[in-house]
Amino acid sequence: MLAREGFVVRDPLTKHYSLGPEPFLLGAAAAARHDPRPIARPSLLRLAAAFQDTVILSVPRGPEAVCVDLELGRFPIRANYLEVGSRRPLGAGAAAWRCWPGCPMPRSTSSSTAMPGSCTSQ
Repeated sequence: MLAREGFVVRDPLTKHYSLGPEPFLLGAAAAARHDPRPIARPSLLRLAAAFQDTVILSVPRGPEAVCVDLELGRFPIRANYLEVGSRRPLGAGAAAWRCWPGCPMPRSTSSSTAMPGSCTSQ
């Protein structure tokens, strides 16, 4: 049934399944309705220009933060290793901290001083 509807395709030689075109179409339809990038993009550009550093837009998805957009700054040292689509556990890094519900940004994001379980709503 999944193959008939285009959700999966089966390789006739290996007999392995892979995603078909339908999940892509569903994702494109959902992105058109729930895409934060058009609203946030001007701010990403403005912040990257002002601070000359990389600016990342992440959204929470379950226990993770997903990078959905980024703008590279002009600062010569790049510590960022996130790419669009990268996932990080909530509480790992500044972007993921801001996605943690009701959690203020900690003074330090080192694992020894800033743990998601210690956050409380204010």
